Amino acid sequence: MRRIRTWAVAGLATVATLTFTVGPVAAADPTLPTGETGSIGGSGATFPALLYKGWAAQFSRKHPGTFDTGGDSSKGLVISYNPVGSGAGKKNFYGSDARKPAQLFSGTDALLSNADLASITSAVGAHIMIPTALGPVAVVYNLPGLKQKVSKTSKATRAATLYLDGPTLGAIYNGAITKWNDARIRKLNPLVTNFPGSTIEPVYRSDGSGTSFIFTSYLNKVSPPWTTALGNKPSQTMADKIATMASKATAVGAPGNEGVSATVGADRGSIGYVELAYAQQLGLKSAYMRTGDTSKAYYVPPTLAGAQAAAARAYVAGTADDPVGPGTVESGSFYQPVNQKGATSYPISGYTWLLMYGDYKGANDPGIKKAQAVVALVAWCLSASGGQASMRSLGYAPLPPNVAAAAIAQLHTIKYGGAIVWP
Repeated sequence: MRRIRTWAVAGLATVATLTFTVGPVAAADPTLPTGETGSIGGSGATFPALLYKGWAAQFSRKHPGTFDTGGDSSKGLVISYNPVGSGAGKKNFYGSDARKPAQLFSGTDALLSNADLASITSAVGAHIMIPTALGPVAVVYNLPGLKQKVSKTSKATRAATLYLDGPTLGAIYNGAITKWNDARIRKLNPLVTNFPGSTIEPVYRSDGSGTSFIFTSYLNKVSPPWTTALGNKPSQTMADKIATMASKATAVGAPGNEGVSATVGADRGSIGYVELAYAQQLGLKSAYMRTGDTSKAYYVPPTLAGAQAAAARAYVAGTADDPVGPGTVESGSFYQPVNQKGATSYPISGYTWLLMYGDYKGANDPGIKKAQAVVALVAWCLSASGGQASMRSLGYAPLPPNVAAAAIAQLHTIKYGGAIVWP
């Protein structure tokens, strides 16, 4: 029987030391309002939650005349982000709270479905969908004491690192592989000396999740049983798929990246998938995953550089070349840059997006000043000297320069009452 767990993990933050080249800054900064009070914010994906909260704090500190950094909305604007998951975030974007001050944008790591697009168009009209960051989804596991030989002929051992490929990971999640000492796992890890014979506990997102969308984008490409189960397209839900598979006997569902990482941290013999920052902060071990190369066996850890390398390879290959205003899931025009070739391309990597209103004047009208504040915030997040430059300290990879530039150009189309907010 599948189990669902609820966890809360507080105080997550992460530090990375990589530097990247990022996109250009717009020639003229957008208008920042003064004298406005209240809240502005959004909801959605947990994958970028640490990033968005960090960006909000940085941007608020830069502009004390507009924002109150103490969180007092009677003294200035206060930025918030509610990480309820990509599925809920998309529904919030066109639901009864649309355009309310706390729902001025939504985060998602999953594409829109045709039904999503129809609902958004019907309820709120024009909108834009722009990428804000890249990140790897780490495959985390709990196997304390795992050892491997230093070399084939050595008797000395050291702490082991788990190596996996797509078909093997897919078999773990569909229940074809149930024990850690399965021959297929041992074949990928010939130097490991003490794989236990214990049952594997696959942990998955129980909520509608963009992280699951990235993960299933990968499984769809590398695991034929999963391709069949998914109908040859990614999904932001895993519970309904697991329910049809043998893995339902041992699988555990948990909400959010927080829930999955906490479950893996607590349950010996478990394996799960989470945004990298959560793995780092809880000290979870991450598997090295095989890249999309078929002739060479490259295994790479989840890193920011690996996510960027995957995106760059996808762009060159034309398999994931339009993350700005991507098509729907059903159109198949864009999924995520997964299973890319290259010695450094981490294969489970993906973009995360913001949904923003084409015109902020409408039902639940937030007013021109709040619309200006949101556009200014997002413009800074996408700029080379702003949010993109600070991402390394928050555990995310910047956008390719041309993607950042295209995303910024979309901000210039946003209106309030028919007039462009950022001319």
